[in-house]
Amino acid sequence: MNRYIILISTLSLFYVNAYGQNFSGKIQYTNTFTDLKNNDITDRMSSFFGKETHYFINDSNYKAYNQNSRLAYLYNSSTNTYYSSGAGNSKMNKTDASIKTTKQYSTKMLPEKITICGYECISMEENTESSTTVYFFSPLVRVDKTSYAKHNFGNWNAYLAATNGALPLKYIYTDKKNGYIWTCTAREIKGQLFTQSDFDIDRESAAQQDNIPQADWLVYSAKDWKVNFPDAPVQSTKTIPTAIGDQTMHIYMYQVPQNAIKDNMVYSVIQTMLPDSLVNPVKTAFLEDFFRNSVDGAGKNVQGKLSSESSISYNSYPGREIKIAFHNDAAIINARIYLVKNSIYFLQAICEKSQDNNESAKIFMESFALKN
Repeated sequence: MNRYIILISTLSLFYVNAYGQNFSGKIQYTNTFTDLKNNDITDRMSSFFGKETHYFINDSNYKAYNQNSRLAYLYNSSTNTYYSSGAGNSKMNKTDASIKTTKQYSTKMLPEKITICGYECISMEENTESSTTVYFFSPLVRVDKTSYAKHNFGNWNAYLAATNGALPLKYIYTDKKNGYIWTCTAREIKGQLFTQSDFDIDRESAAQQDNIPQADWLVYSAKDWKVNFPDAPVQSTKTIPTAIGDQTMHIYMYQVPQNAIKDNMVYSVIQTMLPDSLVNPVKTAFLEDFFRNSVDGAGKNVQGKLSSESSISYNSYPGREIKIAFHNDAAIINARIYLVKNSIYFLQAICEKSQDNNESAKIFMESFALKN
């Protein structure tokens, strides 16, 4: 039975917690402003900068929205281009990110340490000819600095070089020329997977213009099965070592763009074929062990709690339908697991707790069909 535990636990870990060592995800910041005499000017300044910044980044790209889901800026590493929008502007301004914006740049480490969102942060002061910024960052929240090596604009490459890729969880920016102090503090840090299309400026601009209309569902057809996705999934494969030898997972995942999320954040189907010699679904004992370890492994590897479990079937093939609460009960995994001959099909829709039992998850799950 241990070999099933190892296999299913490894698969389940990838299904939901597929984040690498470097950070990929969202940091939500709160912005406040004062003048140089410490008078609060947040209402005036936030009309341009926003009261909140919803920041999304991975090892290659980043983008940010304000509290009204308006795209504020986006960087695409494939073209080394930075796009930005001022208050009231729908058109994005395009800038070559290789352009240097300051002539002077220096940093020095500071002794102050603070804790932000559970992360112990060290501090650093950055100086240019017109501004001084004090950054607080944790080495545990970082990206690959080499991917941003050509990003001179705003001294982003220099900052990442100084912090070894660590992202700012708080900064206090003093603009000596324009006379204001901007304090930006993270209040939520959340891992999230992205595709390259999530940082496509044409797609983002169209979404802003069209206010993210609800699109028709796409019927996605694989070799042996089909299912309805909200949009085209990204297909990949991953080979994992297990007690019964290397196993290959075929992964089909659609990550909903953050500014378009209405119900589920992720939809995915993962298919894995087990050796014929291992699978014997006609034996009741085998099925009980198999599904027990599948369900328990899924919950354990995300440090989640099994909320519900029921036996289901598809065309006489056995399965389980489960619900797992994780991330301190803030997120929900709705999943179905089917064992079809020697193939495992793992379908899941992940949503925030407030969106549980949504209709889109039901559409996705019930659209799954095997081909004759």
